[in-house]
Amino acid sequence: MICALFSVATTAIAFSQKGVINSELLVVSIQSMTDVVVFLSIALRVYTEIEIFMTSSQRIHQYTELPQEDDLEKEADRELQNQNWPSKGKIDFSDVFMKYREGLKPSISGLDCKVQQGMRVGIVGRTGAGKSSILQALFRLVELSDGNIKIDDVDLKTVGLHQLRKNIAFIPQMPFLLQGTIRENLDPFQNLSEEELTQIIKDIELDKKIGSFKDGLDTYCSESSNLFSVGQKQLVCLARAVARKTRLLVLDEATANIDLETDNMIQTKLRELFSGCTVLIIAHRLATIIDCDRILVMSEGKKGEFAHPYRLLVNELGDDTITNQNGLFAKMVMATGLETA
Repeated sequence: MICALFSVATTAIAFSQKGVINSELLVVSIQSMTDVVVFLSIALRVYTEIEIFMTSSQRIHQYTELPQEDDLEKEADRELQNQNWPSKGKIDFSDVFMKYREGLKPSISGLDCKVQQGMRVGIVGRTGAGKSSILQALFRLVELSDGNIKIDDVDLKTVGLHQLRKNIAFIPQMPFLLQGTIRENLDPFQNLSEEELTQIIKDIELDKKIGSFKDGLDTYCSESSNLFSVGQKQLVCLARAVARKTRLLVLDEATANIDLETDNMIQTKLRELFSGCTVLIIAHRLATIIDCDRILVMSEGKKGEFAHPYRLLVNELGDDTITNQNGLFAKMVMATGLETA
């Protein structure tokens, strides 16, 4: 609009002053009018680029003001490493409160439970009940507002983040592959020998698949490659967890995106390969966790129920055993159309 008004004004002056102003000056003024349009467009382009660059600077500045994580390494780490911590895998949640930022309602409110050595604990609940928040607190991705979590009687606040996270094996909901060879995917830190890697892929029944590749374990793969199906990628994640040789394993909906047959196979391998390890399983499929040693039912960030599945499903009254109609877990099971007793 500015350029249009300038052009109209210049043209009007040229016509009104015809015969008064030198024709050469009129030509120069009209030429200048076109130059204004060009320079104005350049100015607008430069302004837009500056605005984009300043937005990037603003974001970088915001990142520098984010709360920092705790120390990656602490003085107690060396002693814990010498003690082969965690050697048992016992987890103790003591009055845990956690919220993602100030002003929000706590995602975990007063969680208090003990997970004994070697237990398989299934964690269930409605969407937003706080299941994944437990993992956030366990890995210290979000610090606790109150309470504490202990592994083998060691408060996690006293442990460096590297020492903590490398000692908890994790299998995510969406399987992922690192950009590199299959060997690097299975053992990113190159801690295992060739024989150990070979035994692991035999244990997870991927030896025939990997053996069919020309380069074997040195075959290059990435997240976008089609070497493995979704179920096989999840098996690679399982193998990666086995290679960690930890006493703690966490699964976050690890079998949600695979077929039932592969799910059953993974559950079987978990029992075989992680025998004696403490396992936390977040699951929507109740059949996945129905045989766990304990079921933790989360409800609105609180511990709704925590007991053996049988105890949650039935009430024993003398010689009679009846369905527990009022239990949270029993209601979830009945909602699937299954009989509980």
